[in-house]
Amino acid sequence: MMESICHLAQVLIASVTATFVCHIFLGEDPAFVIPSIGHLSGILYVLVIPTAGLAALAGAAFQKGTLIWRDRIKRIKRIPFFLKPAVGAAMNWLIGISVFFAIGKIGVFGLGYGDLEKMFYGSISGPQAILLAIAKFSCDHCRLCLGRCWRDLFAYPLLWRCNRSRLH
Repeated sequence: MMESICHLAQVLIASVTATFVCHIFLGEDPAFVIPSIGHLSGILYVLVIPTAGLAALAGAAFQKGTLIWRDRIKRIKRIPFFLKPAVGAAMNWLIGISVFFAIGKIGVFGLGYGDLEKMFYGSISGPQAILLAIAKFSCDHCRLCLGRCWRDLFAYPLLWRCNRSRLH
């Protein structure tokens, strides 16, 4: 029971912190503006269910693939563990700069809200959107498997507090 409360506390603290930081630095509307799409038909509401299911499967596949890749990378002894984040950053930069030179978009770096908003308004073509999605997917894998940036910043201090409370 205590372990599940610790995990829930980590999620709540991380989400509140992220919301607070976004509000400070990005203002009232930190995300993108979605254009009006007009009247929705009943068939579109029905299509939401399989679309959500496909999104859930894609998320599960991404998570499983990331964990498998991370385990394989841990076994590589030619690269010292302290240099692996630098390798991940270099791979991110190479992918991002390649996409920038290919199509002139920087959506691979950062959150990509600007390019995502342009996609909603039809300013980015289908092939450009596919290239951005594949590049972002690849960069996220590199970041999570080699750099582990997300875990090092927030989860370790929270995990340490939860584990320390169990030790006493």
